[in-house]
Amino acid sequence: MVKTDKSRKKASLIKDNAILFALTFVGSTFGYLFHFIAARFLGPINYGILGALLSILYILTIPFNTIQTTIARFTSKFKSMNEEGKIAYLIKKSVKKMFIISILLSALIIALIPVLKSFLFITATAPFVVLSLVAIFIFLLPIVRGVMQGLQDFRLLGLNVMLEGFLKFSVGASLILAGLAVNGAIGAIIASFAIPFIIGIYNLRKYFRIKQVKIKKDNIYAYTATLLVLLSALTLFYSADLLLVKHYFTDQEAGFYAAASLLGKIIFFGTVSITQVMFAKVSENYFNKKDFKKIMYNSLIIIGLVGLSAFAFYTLFSDIIINMFVGNQFLPIKPYIGKFAIIMTLFSLVYSLSFYNISINRKKFILFIISGNILEVLLIILFHNSIGQIVNILLGLVSVLFIILFVYTVFKKNDRIINSNTSI
Repeated sequence: MVKTDKSRKKASLIKDNAILFALTFVGSTFGYLFHFIAARFLGPINYGILGALLSILYILTIPFNTIQTTIARFTSKFKSMNEEGKIAYLIKKSVKKMFIISILLSALIIALIPVLKSFLFITATAPFVVLSLVAIFIFLLPIVRGVMQGLQDFRLLGLNVMLEGFLKFSVGASLILAGLAVNGAIGAIIASFAIPFIIGIYNLRKYFRIKQVKIKKDNIYAYTATLLVLLSALTLFYSADLLLVKHYFTDQEAGFYAAASLLGKIIFFGTVSITQVMFAKVSENYFNKKDFKKIMYNSLIIIGLVGLSAFAFYTLFSDIIINMFVGNQFLPIKPYIGKFAIIMTLFSLVYSLSFYNISINRKKFILFIISGNILEVLLIILFHNSIGQIVNILLGLVSVLFIILFVYTVFKKNDRIINSNTSI
């Protein structure tokens, strides 16, 4: 009986991972077709500008991922207790509050345009204005995705992610080919956030008909604050380097670096779905006081296998990869893409371990990641003689960070639920 139950759970983990991974992979493919068009038609200099703007967007995804993970966490809790009224309350209140905050964030970006232009050496104002419009939806889309993730409806979540990628590619390609260049590329991201949000609200329409059950918000805010710190540290690891390279190197060199970094991020964004499935399942098992550690080990193995496969492919077929994704004008990045594959595989493992720890209420590990951020920025400021030197800094840092976090995760005793009260 026990073996049957374990086999069923393992089959469920594999099935859910396969569904979300496949749909996310299709969405990611569309996303990289967007970069395929952008790199070829914008060229290294404009693509470097786009890379810098996308780095700002990566920083804006800190609250995006924070909101999605928080909503998923508490949706998972309410689901395990069959409290749909609390899920309905969570959705409605979150949408109202986040819409107001999104408008304020958009206004803040517009106010900071002179500072951003000066630091990034970008003369045009329009791309930043377009970027500010993305902020209107950046706090709304993660609400519907968090609910889908918490409900473990990975098919619906995957379709929503796939739609985002399709819109980014189709709208982006149309606007870039129409001559809107960087503005068109950023404009496509607005559509890729807005439309999936609207459709996501429609998919969850039943919760707008259910009677709301009010919930206490103190624990939600505390958890959100912790998660915000964690995701800030994780996101800065793969975005701070791009901003610093744009500051210290020529526009062409920054464009080359952005392209190499992009190829590495294929591995990270391609395996995020594995962490999302793990997080939802570990959270539910944690609340129900069931075993959850094997879920983490299985997830790490899957991520590792995907990363090793990508590294082998990047090493054996580097010319083909570069030509396929960014074009032969980016062939100078050939020496770096193998290392970036290793960097982002290790980072994907760090990311997964982080979400495992936060799902079982561990917090102290975040100090390791923040320390890594500080070292990354300091080392790049002190040592930036070449692109290769930057890549080696990242490789060394992420290797040490993975080892420390893995040892911490494996050997620290499991935390226990302190309060099993159904209200939060």
